[in-house]
Amino acid sequence: MSKSLKEIIFTDTNGVDLIVQYRKSAVFFMKRYEDSDLKEHPRGGIYIDGKGLKNDYEFTSDQFKKLLDSLKEISDECWTDFKPIEADSIKADYDDYYDRDFDNNGYLRIKERGIVIEGAYAQPPNKDNLTRLIKFNKRTFSSFIYDMEKRI
Repeated sequence: MSKSLKEIIFTDTNGVDLIVQYRKSAVFFMKRYEDSDLKEHPRGGIYIDGKGLKNDYEFTSDQFKKLLDSLKEISDECWTDFKPIEADSIKADYDDYYDRDFDNNGYLRIKERGIVIEGAYAQPPNKDNLTRLIKFNKRTFSSFIYDMEKRI
């Protein structure tokens, strides 16, 4: 993930950072994991344990609005003609998504003034201690923004 990524960090009411990285054609929600989140996989190798992949982000009303506004600005940088659109197919759905890089599913749910994310399992550790919670393409991001707007 090094194609000149830009990054913005949003800190929730519990002091937990939601790291948003983006580039042309992709947006990533990331989280820092602790070394204590690393576990040995039964089939060999070290992976980030499930608790290092989950987070329940809570924001104030103002923080949630600022997050949405920033994500809209990011979408305009990443894609031309970006429009929030209701999910109308499996490919537009972000709440239960398949992450091809890790050959596993992840989950994302929007709640009142917050989001709950569970990144795809089987993620190996990296030098930055960052774990990917979700990778959005244009269609999934447009349905995500559409649903966030309904919460404001």
